[in-house]
Formats: sequence, C-alpha cells, structure tokens
Amino acid sequence: MTLRGFITIAAALLLATSAGAQTSPGTSPLSVPKGGSGLATLTQWGVVYGNGTAPAGVTPAGTSGQLFIGQTSAAPAWKTVTGDVTINQNGVTVIGTAKVVLSMLADGSGLGVLCRSANTAGVPAWCVAANDNEVFRRSGAAIGFGTIATGGIADDAVTNAKLRNSGALSLMGRAANTTGDPADISAVAGSSCVFRENANTIDCGQLLTAGLANNAVTNAKIRQGIARSVIGVTGNASANPDDIQGATDQVLRVNGAGTALGFGAIDLSKAAAATGVLQGTSMPALSGDISNSAGSTVTAIGAKKVLDAMFRDSGALSVMGRAANSGGTPADISAAPGSGCVFRENGNTIACGTLATAAYAANSVTNAKLDQMAQARVKGRASGAGTGDPVDLTPAQLTAIVDVMVGDSGSGGTKGLCPAPGAGDAAAGKFCKADGTWAVPAGGGGGGGTTDAERQNSLIDRINISKALGDATRHVNLWASGFKASDDTKRGINTIASANVDVSAAVASGYVAPTVTAGVNQLSGKTATTAGTVFSGAATNTNDGNTSTGIQWNIARNVAVGSAAIIKVDLGAAVSIASTRIFGETTIRMIASWKLQYSNDGVSYTDAVVIDTSSSASAWAPLANFGPISARYWQWIPNANGPDGNTFGFMELELNTAGITNPMTLVTAPQTADSTISNGRLLVQFDNSAAPTLNTDLVGKVSCKLNATTVTISNASPGVISQTSHGLSVNDPVYLTTSGTLPTGLSPSVGYFVKTVPNANSYTLSATPGGSAINTSSAGSGTHTANYFRWANASLSAPTSYSGVSSSNRKVAESVDQACVESGTTFVGRIDTLNSKMIPTHGLSVTVH
Repeated sequence: MTLRGFITIAAALLLATSAGAQTSPGTSPLSVPKGGSGLATLTQWGVVYGNGTAPAGVTPAGTSGQLFIGQTSAAPAWKTVTGDVTINQNGVTVIGTAKVVLSMLADGSGLGVLCRSANTAGVPAWCVAANDNEVFRRSGAAIGFGTIATGGIADDAVTNAKLRNSGALSLMGRAANTTGDPADISAVAGSSCVFRENANTIDCGQLLTAGLANNAVTNAKIRQGIARSVIGVTGNASANPDDIQGATDQVLRVNGAGTALGFGAIDLSKAAAATGVLQGTSMPALSGDISNSAGSTVTAIGAKKVLDAMFRDSGALSVMGRAANSGGTPADISAAPGSGCVFRENGNTIACGTLATAAYAANSVTNAKLDQMAQARVKGRASGAGTGDPVDLTPAQLTAIVDVMVGDSGSGGTKGLCPAPGAGDAAAGKFCKADGTWAVPAGGGGGGGTTDAERQNSLIDRINISKALGDATRHVNLWASGFKASDDTKRGINTIASANVDVSAAVASGYVAPTVTAGVNQLSGKTATTAGTVFSGAATNTNDGNTSTGIQWNIARNVAVGSAAIIKVDLGAAVSIASTRIFGETTIRMIASWKLQYSNDGVSYTDAVVIDTSSSASAWAPLANFGPISARYWQWIPNANGPDGNTFGFMELELNTAGITNPMTLVTAPQTADSTISNGRLLVQFDNSAAPTLNTDLVGKVSCKLNATTVTISNASPGVISQTSHGLSVNDPVYLTTSGTLPTGLSPSVGYFVKTVPNANSYTLSATPGGSAINTSSAGSGTHTANYFRWANASLSAPTSYSGVSSSNRKVAESVDQACVESGTTFVGRIDTLNSKMIPTHGLSVTVH
C-alpha cells in the first residue's frame, strides 16, 4: 500500500480479550445470534470482525507500525505502510528521502519560483517576476526578481559581445551636455567626418577652427596645389582660398581696377604698375615680328608675321569674316556638324548652307556631279507622282510614262510602246504586229510550230531522260535534271549556292527536298516488345540510342509480307507523331521496306507510312514523314522483300514529333550558253502533297550572268561587304575568293547568303538563308572578289495540259519567258521553297535565249 500526504491516526482498535470475560448464560461458546462471538477463544492482540451469523473472525496480531485496513468483500487485514511515507509503532509518519516530486507541490504563481525572500527562517512563498527582462538576484537583505545593480556585475565581466549592437559607423557615448544613458553617435557614410565637441554636443563633422591647435597645420597637411601656383583669393571679397596659377613670364599683380589678384603681364599703362617714365630716347631697336627705330616708341608689325596661332581661337567648324553687309569687326561664321553646307553669300549675308540655283554657272553640273544611279535607270518623275524632285525611274516606271503605240486600223497609227507580251508569247514565236497586237507569223504554230503543251511535254521528257541516265542533260540553250543521280555534280546542283537541300532520296526515288530539323524522338525511355522468332538481340536494343546493338529475326528468305516479325511500343498516352526512321543492320537487306502502323486501343491498327530500307545497311534510312498522327500504340511490320539474307532486323528506331521544314534554295549548276542570252524560263516538276501556293511557297528565279566584282570587307560585327550598286536581295547566294586571305570569319569558295541590305552599296552575309549575320575579326589581305548572280523573279503558273506523270500528287509549274536582270553567257535557274512547306522536287529545266 502506498500513502501520499500528511497522515494522522485517530481511530482506536478493538482488541480481543481473554475468553474468560464472557458472563452470558447458556451454552459455551455463546453464538452470534445469542449475542456472542461464536468463538471459544480469541487470538491475543488479534482483531475480531463480524462474519454474519457465523462465528466472528479474528485477525492475527499486528506488528509494530502496521495499519488495520478494510478489504472489499473480504476480512480486514494488517498492512505495513510503504512507499513515499512510512509509520512507526508510535504513529509517527516519515516522508522518505527524494519522495516529494514537483507534481506533489501545490500550484504556484505564473512566472515565479518557490523561495523565502526575507532574511529570516519561515514558510516559503512564490517569488514572481513582474516585468520583462527581470532576473532572480539578491538585493540588500532580500532575494527576488528585478534588475541587476551595478554591484552585481563583476569587473571586466561585460565583454564587447555582451553590449547591445551599435549602429553602422558609430561610437557609443553621451552626445548631450547632460548626464544620462549613452547612445550611438553616428557618422554619415563617405563624409570623412571626425568626432568632436561642437556647441555643447558631441557629433561627427568637420573640425572647427577652435579644434585646431595653433601652428598644428603644417605645409604638408595643406592639400597640394597645382603647378606654378599660390593659394589665395582672387576676388575683391572674403572667400575660400584657391590656387592662383601663373604661366611663363607672368607676375602676380592686382589688376588695374584693383578688383582681382592674379598672374599676368604688367600693364605699363597704369600709373601704379611701374614708377618713372620710359623715355623714347631710351627705347632700344626691336627686331622680329615687331620692329622700331632705336630711340622711338613707334612700332610696326612685319609682313607675314601674324601667324594662325596668334589669332584668338575660332569656334568649331567656322571661318573668320564679316557676315553682315557692312564694315565692322570680323567674327566666326559657323557650319552645322554633318550638314554638308558650303559657305556662300545669300540674301546679303555670308553663311554656310545649300547652294541656291543662282550659284551654279550654266552647264557647270556635269553628269559626273550627279548622284550615282543603279543601272538601267533614268531620272524623272513617275507617272502620277505630281511635281517634285526627280528620282531614278525603273524601266517599268519609264514605260508607264511613254505613250502606248496606237496600231494601224486603216489610216495609220502613232508611235509608242508595243503592248506587253503575254505568258508564252516568246516561246510561241509571236511578234508585235502593226495593228498593236502579238501574233504568230503566218504558217507558224508558235515557236517554230511548237505549242505550249508540246514544249512543256518535251521538257518533262528531258527530265525523265535525265532520271534514266542518272545525269543532268544539256542541249542547245537547254538544261534539265531529274535529280536521280549518284552525286550533286551529276544531279546538276550548284552546292556552293544551294542550301537546305536533302538528297537522301535522290538515288532511290529521284527527288530532292527541303531538309527537316528533326522533331523529338518519343521512343526514348519506352519499353519495346517483339513477336516472331528472335535470332539475336532484343527489342529494347532498338531504342537504347546505340546503333551497334539491335534485333534480328531468323526466318526463311522471302518472308511473307506482314509476317509475325513485329516491334511494338506503347507510348503511355496518345502522342502526335510526324516521322519515323530506321537504322538498318549490317549488310543484310532481306526486307526492302517496313510498314509503320498505329492504334489507340492496341488491337486494331491502321497504316501510317512505308519506310524504304533498301539502302539502309549500317546506316539510317531516309526520314519517312507523314501525318502528323496522334496515337498511343505503334508497330513496325515487314512490307516488301529485299534482295538477300536469311535473317533480318534493325539496329535502332525513331518515332518523332513534327520537325521544322527548312527553306530550300536550289541553284542549278552554271551552264555556258552558245551566245549572249537575255531571257530564261523554268519548268519544275514537284510533289503537290503540301498544296504549295505558286510564287509564295514555291518561287522561281533565273539569271543570265555570273558576276565577279571586287569588294571591300569591314572588320566589324557584323562584317559589311561594300560593293557599288550590287543589286542583291536578302537570301541571295554569294561566294568569295581572294588573292590573299579573307577576314577571319569568312572562307573562300564557301557559299554564303545575303543577310541584310543596308543600302544599294553594301550588304552582310550569313552561313544559311535567314541565319545569323557573320562577324569578322581581322582585316584580311589581298584583293577580295564577290561571285554572284543577279536574279529575276520568274513567275510560275500551272500549265493547262502536259503529259501524265507517275503520281497523282506530281505536278508541273512553268514560268513566263522572263527577261534576266542583265544579259550574259552563263545561265542558272533557282527555286526557293518557303513558309515551312515540304515540297519534294522531282525535276527542273532551264531554257534560255
């Protein structure tokens, strides 16, 4: 049993006595119902307790210090007190050592400790902290919470770290002239102030005069003066001293008005400047710029002695003269910077401005004095432009001014321009008749009896012959290519001037196309699975980024198309896919092509595209574009048998999102004409799947002359090509040659493209059409030459009839018989694909005359 608290024993115990004390009559022992105990004997020092009608019970005798304790539904019993408190036979309780824990104490006051604050013995009480930051300490004859008195701090006990933080750039002290708490005395950053007493206050500021001891500021402490100077005040009033500087042979003197002190020459005209009188007879003979006779004060300036330096300084961009139409002191007549003005008399005033008409002598402005003009231009005012300054007119503007010929209708006509020929008139051999119309000579069928359709079909035949021969074809004033050749030379592609031309399908499929910046491969990190009998490798090898590992199936030659050899992949969600690519295995080409299929349920598959792998041994097959198609599940199955092998497979796969179709510039190899030519015509055979708009997405151009012009190249960012009247446009191809070295950043015989055209006499270059301008970082050496064509836009249109082609998407477009920018003996054709359109080109011809 464990007792807690303070215990006193107040109850008396009924102790058993001798059995001889019973005196009641009747049987012995007397039963309980009869008023007895039902016991014959009682235990000495035991305690009798009731037991109903049964004889009473008796406990054993207790030992010293035991307590008689009742028990629920049981006889009471003697128990020894143990635990925190014990009791002895005298009834004295004792609390054991370390038995009183904090939870036994009565609740105390908040923010307090149990203490005896007075310096006397007595009952403890709660000592409470009444305010923030109080500490428990002895103060006088008592203890309690409060502040620490000075006597409670040991000497040297408060270190710098124990002091409260000071403000930036400050000292701790008492600034006011009264006793009180110290505070920060601060300095202003960058002020170079000193802490000093000033007007009964300590602050940080400048030293006052009273703060300097007499003779304390030595010469070394004074700030340095400028050369040849003294320190003083030049004005006629109190002020801060400053440097007063003198020049050669000058003296320090007060001016004649007595208002300023400074260095200068002595003014001998002032009476106070010198004493005595200079006698003319004492004047020596002077020589040099100024001369006189000995004994005479009359001087003369010699001829040509007044030099430019002797004049007072003139203003910037000025001449000295008298601008007004009156005599007087000359002054500066100035020109405005960058104005290109000339000094002339105008309106009774001399000024710098533009020349008026009266300033020019008749016939004085020669052709050489006029501003340079682009070639094939005349000066005038365009039709409808109204009165104004003359401008350089183009041929088109000039012809708009000239009267149109009025044809003869029986009574004669008037001279003037022939009407413009229509598309195909030249090829048809038409001429301008006297009645003002274009017509075919009698007995002709157009161009020697050849119709437009006949000419176009003939050119398509030339393209097909080129494909069959594997080489571009050349005829009299005619060039054609079907691009189905082994290299760019045979394809007739000018590689220096062309850009973004993909020739990967040329040999197999006979076309070139714009290059594509590939999309993102979606197979990375995805799990591929396979069907069929795997000979070696695993499906996971096909999307691990390693073209040295792959998968092969072991199957008899001439495997059935659509057999069980399949690679499948689950992208996890529908993804928009636009192309696929296969890296073929070693030299085995049992499968000539594969078919890519897609599904959104993993059960029913639809064809997406066929991938040609006939030439992909140990290499990537051409990128197969489609769609884009959004699907989750994709699989590759055999589509067509190849020429050899007993096993088949591939090393790596790609499944790409949509890429970016780059703008293609395709320039044909330069061809030398049999004579000087001035016109060209293009015919292009192309894939119409992207539905390009002619002259917007597919543009044709012709040129009849290869130019080689000396240029200068700046060392700048970007480098600027300077060339008079270059006639080039943005994205026109250019290549450079040199007798020495080109500026760093440029290389000889490398194709570049015009990036910007700041004006008619300069341009910058980029490495690709639309790329970044090229910076140059050295001047280079030698003579530099720009090689380029000037291009005329050849407007394309779809012919009304021509021979059939192998694909419904294969279309033909032909240009007008376009006049070249300049005549020459070298002709080329050019097509540009724009606006991200994928336009595979199957053939191109150029006809000139």
